[in-house]
Amino acid sequence: MTICPLPLGFHLVLRMQHPIE
Repeated sequence: MTICPLPLGFHLVLRMQHPIE
């Protein structure tokens, strides 16, 4: 996984909007 300065909550929202299939 890539370490980003963004909070985990933000990544969760991105995953919900763009789910990885």
